Amino acid sequence: MASNIDPLEVIFEKHFYESGSRSKEEFCDLVVKDYLNYLKYSGAIIPLSKEKMIIDEVNEEVSEKISKVLQTKSSINLYLDSLDNIFALQEESQKKYFQLY
Repeated sequence: MASNIDPLEVIFEKHFYESGSRSKEEFCDLVVKDYLNYLKYSGAIIPLSKEKMIIDEVNEEVSEKISKVLQTKSSINLYLDSLDNIFALQEESQKKYFQLY
């Protein structure tokens, strides 16, 4: 994958467009877990003593991002329902995601 692509952004988008009726908390947990799996897949060695700190930092970043994206919408579902081109966005996010692995 190109080095100018942010894996966390790709993972965020993939899960966002496929989130269905997940709550914001469930969404954040899913993105964080997937991102940690990606890091490990990529060969990153995460000491157990640092894993909680990384989880907390990534969770905070994802939580802030989802809040910015949703702004006035009360749920991910309401936001997705307001998009005209959701299927194209889902397809594009899938392509980027599968390029990570």
